Amino acid sequence: MRAIKALVIGMGVLILVGFIFIVVVLLNRKEKMDEPEPTFRSTVSLPAGTRIVEMQVAGETIILRLKGPEDSDSLVVLDAQTGIETGQIDFLYGEP
Repeated sequence: MRAIKALVIGMGVLILVGFIFIVVVLLNRKEKMDEPEPTFRSTVSLPAGTRIVEMQVAGETIILRLKGPEDSDSLVVLDAQTGIETGQIDFLYGEP
């Protein structure tokens, strides 16, 4: 009879410890969800005389359409998470 009593008390303690563990984990996750996302600062260098004509956001990508001097066009592709340039496309008109 003592063995069953000790087993029941032990299981009760384990249930209580498990419940406390779950509550602590849930509270820690809630705190992390309440924290604002980190921000970043990035600089995109444009040639002199170039202006941004259009900007499009597609998922995790930002695409800038640029109009340069002498009506040259280009696209600059940026990563929306970091602001780092991931590619550039230059359009050359009238050249093969």
